[in-house]
Amino acid sequence: MKRVEMARNFINSAVTRATQRTQRFIRWVRVRIYQRVPWSESMARLRQLWTLQT
Repeated sequence: MKRVEMARNFINSAVTRATQRTQRFIRWVRVRIYQRVPWSESMARLRQLWTLQT
């Protein structure tokens, strides 16, 4: 019974993390679309954000 519970918690955590990461990326895209910043700078900023916050 304990293994099933652990597996359920792991799956729930994985889905939650994936959802949060997707939302964070969509927010970033939404903001960056309207900013007049070179693509290379936007990509550098995205790389910074994703390496600092895992």
